[in-house]
Amino acid sequence: MRVAPACQGSSTPFVVPGALAAAFALAAAVPAIAQRAEEPAVKAGDAWSFAVYYSVPTSEPSRHWAVTSVTPTMITGTENGEPLTLTLGAGAGRHYHMSLPRKRAMDEAADLRQQLKNAIKSRAMVYLAFYDELAAEVGAAKAEEILKRAIYKRGCAVGGQFKRFAPGDFTGLRDAFIDFVPDHGGLFRPDVRRCDAGGLDIKFHACPLKEAWQEAGVSDAKLETMCRVAGIVDNGTFESAGFVFAGTTWKPGEDGCCHLRVRPGPA
Repeated sequence: MRVAPACQGSSTPFVVPGALAAAFALAAAVPAIAQRAEEPAVKAGDAWSFAVYYSVPTSEPSRHWAVTSVTPTMITGTENGEPLTLTLGAGAGRHYHMSLPRKRAMDEAADLRQQLKNAIKSRAMVYLAFYDELAAEVGAAKAEEILKRAIYKRGCAVGGQFKRFAPGDFTGLRDAFIDFVPDHGGLFRPDVRRCDAGGLDIKFHACPLKEAWQEAGVSDAKLETMCRVAGIVDNGTFESAGFVFAGTTWKPGEDGCCHLRVRPGPA
């Protein structure tokens, strides 16, 4: 995250002097400028605006602070109309801890989740680009085989963290695996359909990779192929961890996406 303090109504960023600006910069984990300056007074009625961005620079203010009270250890006010509190931190140097407004915390979490989903969709398009190039050179069947070998190896690389649950701790495997899935499973909407001594079954009702391919307009037949290609990562993950894996990937006419079926491995 980057912070560009700006005058209210101005599109030109400038450095805001004062404890309030410094407090926000520190709380937002923005590196402080290495200089010493006299700390000006902050008083009730002060107002500040900040342009905040994550990737594309902007000087358009999106956060507006209004100070309502100031004590030696606390500054209170509002951010975009929501309560805001800065408390003086302990230890050397003058720094503040910020109580994040609930709406902003929710907005930032949603923004990060969307960025994560976009990153997964981008990975899907990389898979598709590799597949198309390989298919043009060596044919569709060989292209699928090559990609599946590579992605299977990636699954093996991450499967080691689940070895402690083999051959049959499916409760531990369920909790660890769902926590491992991006957004702790949230983007894939896992539905645990079985978890007992005989195995673990998880049906995914969403998949950003599948969504990306659908948005790109691929045919159902090609979508089925790409799901097989991407889904082989689960074979690598669970087989390298010491389990037997018998999952299936999406086929035309089905809802959702992958259906994972993990069974006990050799004792």
